[in-house]
Amino acid sequence: PGSRKVAYNDKGWTEYETERRAWIQDFNRQRRAAARAKHAAYWDKRREAAAKHLSSAPEVPVPAAVSGYPEGNAIDRFVNQKIDKVSHQYSAAKKEGVNFYKEVMPILETKCFSCHQGSKTKGDLKLNTLEHAIKGGKSDGPAITPGHADKSSLYDRITQTDEDYIMPPKGDPLSKKEQELIKRWIDEGANWPELNVEYTDVTGPSDDLSFLRRVSLDTIGVPPTVEEIEAFTKSTDKDKRAKVIDRLLADDRWADKWMGYWQDVLAENPNMLNPTLNNTGPFRWWIHESLLDNKPMDLFVTELVRLEGSDRYGGPRGFGTATQNDAPMAEKGAVVAAAFLGVEMKCARCHDAPAHEWLQKDLFNLAALLTQEPVKVPVTSSVPMDKLHEGGRKPLIKVTLKPGTEVPPEWPFKAFANPALADQLAADPQNTRDRFAALITAPQNERFAKVIVNRLWQRLMGRGIVEAVADWEKGGPTHPELLDWLGREFVRSGYDFKATARLILNSHAYQRATDPTLTAPGPLYV
Repeated sequence: PGSRKVAYNDKGWTEYETERRAWIQDFNRQRRAAARAKHAAYWDKRREAAAKHLSSAPEVPVPAAVSGYPEGNAIDRFVNQKIDKVSHQYSAAKKEGVNFYKEVMPILETKCFSCHQGSKTKGDLKLNTLEHAIKGGKSDGPAITPGHADKSSLYDRITQTDEDYIMPPKGDPLSKKEQELIKRWIDEGANWPELNVEYTDVTGPSDDLSFLRRVSLDTIGVPPTVEEIEAFTKSTDKDKRAKVIDRLLADDRWADKWMGYWQDVLAENPNMLNPTLNNTGPFRWWIHESLLDNKPMDLFVTELVRLEGSDRYGGPRGFGTATQNDAPMAEKGAVVAAAFLGVEMKCARCHDAPAHEWLQKDLFNLAALLTQEPVKVPVTSSVPMDKLHEGGRKPLIKVTLKPGTEVPPEWPFKAFANPALADQLAADPQNTRDRFAALITAPQNERFAKVIVNRLWQRLMGRGIVEAVADWEKGGPTHPELLDWLGREFVRSGYDFKATARLILNSHAYQRATDPTLTAPGPLYV
C-alpha cells in the first residue's frame, strides 16, 4: 500500500501475503462486529429474558464429592455420583442368580420392545425401564412387582394360554425356559442396573503428551507441533492444562475444525466453483465466520432460520437453496428440527411414522413457517394408501394429510415452548421465520440448550449423554442431572459454545487416561 516497496520474490510475496491476510481478517471481523452491534439492544433484551428464566427455575444441585473419585470441576461430581451408584448396582447384580443384560434384556428386546418402547406404545405400557414397568399401563396394573412374579402382569401375560391375552400377541410365545427365567428374575427382586457395565474402575489422568494430542485434535483438528510438545511437557505450571485449553479455544483453527461438523449437521453441500442450484458454497463461509466470532448459538440459529443474505455471496440464505425438490422447506424444517431440537422428522415428509411422535402435519407446519405462508402438500410427498394395504396386512404407517392439503405456519412443539412466547421474544412477531427462530432459542425451551450441549459432549467425549443426538425419541439421557446442569450453564454463559467446551475439556472425565486392555468402550466415561 502507498509508496511501500515489496520485493518481487517468494520471500517478499509470502511476507506481504501474510501481512495482508491478517489485515483483511481483522477488517472483516470489525465489519461483522459493527453489523451485530446494530442489533445489540434486541439481544440485550434476550439475555435479560434468559437471566429471568434461570432465576425463576430451581437450580440443578451439584452433587457432593464422592470419596475416592478424582475430579476437575462440577462435571466430575455428576459423573462420579453416577459411577458410584452403578458400581453398587453392578455389585448387587453379580450376587443375584440372573444376569439382567445377558439373560433378560434379550427377551424384552425381541418379544416386548416392538410394542412397548418409545413415544407410542400399546396400552400405554412402556417396558424399557424398571420405573415404567412398575408403573404399568392403562390396564393390568404393574407389569413388574419386584419380588413377586405372581403379582406382575408381565409374567401373567407371557404365561397365558388364551390367545386374546397372551403376550406377545403375534409370533412365537416365550418358551417355558424363558418364562421361568422371567419369573426367577422378578422373584429375586427384578434387579435392573441403569447401564450394562462389566467394570466400574476409574482410570487416572492421561499423561501430558496424550492429553495435549487429544485436546489439540478435538479443538483445532491438528496434532501439536514439536515445539508445543516440548514447551508443554517441560512446564511445571500446575495450571498448564487449563492454559493450553484457553489457547486452543482462542485459535482461529477452531473454526476450521468445527465448520465441517456443522456442514454435516445442516446437510450443507459445498461447491465454491458453481454456487447454483443444490450447491451452497458461500454458506459455508458464513458458518466459518460465525465460528471465528464465537457467535452465540441462539444468534447463530436465529440468523440461520431467517435465511437472510445471498446464496451466491454469503450469509445463511444459502441454507434455503441446499435442497430444491417438491417440498424444499419441509426438508429444511426436518434438518432444523434434528439439528437443534433432537427431533427426527425425515419419515414425516410422506407419512406419519409409527416410531415417532411427530406427524406429517407437524413437519409441514415447519415448512410453512420457513416459507412464510401456508404450504400445500405435494402429490409426491405422500405414500399411496393402496400400496400400503397390499397383502392384506394393516400398515404400521398412516397418511393423515391428503395431497393438496393446505398447512398453516404453526409451531408444533408446544411441549418444548409455548407459541405465545414468540410475541415477546421475536424481533418481528409478524415474521414467521422470526417466530420460529425465537421459539427454538427461547430460554423456556430447555430442549434447545440440552441438544446443543449434548452435541458438544458427543464430539468431545465420543458418546452423547443422549446417544442419538438427532433423535431423542430413541432413548433418554444416561446422566439426566448432568445434562440439565450443562444446559443451564450454557444459557447462563449467553449460549457460548466455547464456554461449555471449556467446562468439558477441564473435567477429569475428559482428561482421563484410556485403558488399552479394554476390548470395548464403557458407557460411563471410566
